[in-house]
Amino acid sequence: MTQVVDRGPKALTAEEALPCPWCGTQPFIQPWHGGGPAKRMISCDDGDCDVSPQVTGATRFKALARWNTRASR
Repeated sequence: MTQVVDRGPKALTAEEALPCPWCGTQPFIQPWHGGGPAKRMISCDDGDCDVSPQVTGATRFKALARWNTRASR
């Protein structure tokens, strides 16, 4: 059986993830070191972003759900 190794940050498309709510940049997803091999972190990687938000989830799906959640106005 071939094992797929997921290394380094990867850009997410607009269909997958909403842009950063503070600067509008598309976020990146990468493996996260704690919580098991499926855990992912999504973050804004724009060096000019004043907030640089990050979220984690036990899986890619859960991390995307957290990132795409926005406060109601």
